[in-house]
Amino acid sequence: MKLINLLKKKKTKFITKELISLSSLAQVPTLDYFKNNNQVLSLINLYKKDYLEILIKEKVLTSNELKAKELHNKLKMIHTLIEQNTLGDELFEKVFFNEEDKVKALIHLRKFTIYNEQIKDLEEEIVSRIIALKEILKKTFLNRQKRISIINEINNLTNIFVILMNQKETLRLCLNNYGLKCFDITKEKDKEKEEKLIRERKEKLNVYQKQAFGKIVYELNDLNDMAKVEVALEEYVYKSNEKVKKLKEELNNINSLEEIEKLEKKYYLYYEFGKNFVTINELKDLYKIKFKILTNGLIGTIQPFILYRNVEKIELEVYKEIIMQKLNDLLIGDNKYLKETFKKDYPKALLEITKQLKRKNEYNPETILRSRYKLNLLLATEVTSGISLFFTNYKIYATDYVDLQMYHGIFDWEEEIPLESIYRLEKINKIKNRSLLYDLYVKNNPVFKENYYLFPGVKKIKRELVIFDPETGYYHSYGPTTEHLLETIKKEAIGKTVIMPNSLKIYDCNFFEDTLIKGIIFPEGFTVLGNKVLANNKLSYISLPSTLTTINGAVFENRQKIDTIVFTNFRNSNILGNENLFYNLLKELIGSYVLKNISYGYKNIFNFNRIVLLDGDERIEIPSEKFERATVIESKYETIKRFEELIQKKVNFQNKEEKFILSKKL
Repeated sequence: MKLINLLKKKKTKFITKELISLSSLAQVPTLDYFKNNNQVLSLINLYKKDYLEILIKEKVLTSNELKAKELHNKLKMIHTLIEQNTLGDELFEKVFFNEEDKVKALIHLRKFTIYNEQIKDLEEEIVSRIIALKEILKKTFLNRQKRISIINEINNLTNIFVILMNQKETLRLCLNNYGLKCFDITKEKDKEKEEKLIRERKEKLNVYQKQAFGKIVYELNDLNDMAKVEVALEEYVYKSNEKVKKLKEELNNINSLEEIEKLEKKYYLYYEFGKNFVTINELKDLYKIKFKILTNGLIGTIQPFILYRNVEKIELEVYKEIIMQKLNDLLIGDNKYLKETFKKDYPKALLEITKQLKRKNEYNPETILRSRYKLNLLLATEVTSGISLFFTNYKIYATDYVDLQMYHGIFDWEEEIPLESIYRLEKINKIKNRSLLYDLYVKNNPVFKENYYLFPGVKKIKRELVIFDPETGYYHSYGPTTEHLLETIKKEAIGKTVIMPNSLKIYDCNFFEDTLIKGIIFPEGFTVLGNKVLANNKLSYISLPSTLTTINGAVFENRQKIDTIVFTNFRNSNILGNENLFYNLLKELIGSYVLKNISYGYKNIFNFNRIVLLDGDERIEIPSEKFERATVIESKYETIKRFEELIQKKVNFQNKEEKFILSKKL
């Protein structure tokens, strides 16, 4: 029975009032004050029985067998937690309140009731224990050591009672004042929003329960349950605060998003339910590391993480501060990465970048955090080759770019198209003025002077006679836009080596026919060459990947001269591993037309000057002179065997018994 319940009776009201008045004199009430209250007497007798059992059991009494220290610690904890919920709480310093403040206040009101009850329970226990011990001293024979121990325990409990009485009124006034403040906050009502916030708070409290107790201990049916959980969590944090030091040490070894999110939950548990166990600055330090982890991906692929994650207010503020710092560094600093990329055009490129990062006439860090384009562009300015990665890796869905439909007769595209291709198409067709940054990048990059890179994202190059127009519903031949594209590409590729995109799988038309290009390099992953797709190109160089599996018809045209043909990753080459495929290609390279007319001289037999085999750093070069004239009229077996022998002379095997066999991959 709590002392507060005794106030219900007339006599106990008088006793309690007298007890309170005596508390100012640090006097503990005697048994006589409760002689007519059987419930309190029962509690005193219960404690008396416990103490007597201890006295009989233990030969020597110490503080471990008694309760004063434990009760003192409990009082200290309650006092600390009440202060934590009142003094310095920003909720009570506000003038205007929102619905979130209201929900917090509703829970606070109920927590104050719980802590008030805890104080009264503690007061009741201390008084009952003191009376029980005094009764034992009067009526029980004790040896000297035990008697001294009992007297010391009474003194200890009395000291705690004095502290409690001195603090009780202050705490009561404090709780009442803040309770009234909370009551004022809860007057404004938006029921729907309030219910939503309560649901969100329940979810968060359940996360905290799992974090602290390993499971959901309390079912959260109403605000009273939520208040109980918050009190339980505050007590858990208070008692386990020694774990915080270890948590802070863990932060220095975090490498993954999963690890830091796990640590973040623990940090928040101690930040929200402790008093300076984890400070706001320490929480911000965690989010600075989390930002680095979230933006540690490949430039162009980084997602705006505040859109699809539950971002805390403090977390968002940290991210905005980081973005503002990056903007300041970009605008005020001397960006070495941009200077390396754009050289003399640095001022123009910087102006273009900052223009794209703006929203209207201002820089808004939250807008940048929410924009995949802006976020990746800003991050690209901070790393070597960042702008190149931005153009290559930033992709949009092909279905979202309607202008691609006009090129369906030439290209089949991957599901996502790199920004580089979008910029280039827009420039060629003058659709939008968004390509200045890419133009400056190309202008300042020497690799583009020697090479022509076909559009990344293209997986098949074809040339259909007619294409379907979804707007009209009719099929028609190429229009001016498509022809303009073809002419522009051929013009830009003149005198350069064409680098096919890594996305390309099929080359099924002679796209560069009658174009003066140096050579063509097909990527690993490429699989199909169409009929005569390399005829009349006047190529001097062609590189075929190991993944090529199909050659539809003649690749070249008779009398066409190729200076160098390269087989990359040749030890795993599908061409060299397939006798029929390789023999047909080799015949064409040697000059199949001589099979019909052997009268051509030796110099006219070969359609190539050299074959080069590449495998990592290994390079094997076989000049055409090494092939004998008789090769072209030998059987397939003899032709392949002769080629094997030429390769074998060039390969330095560690195991002399190992052989290079075309029909079997090494």
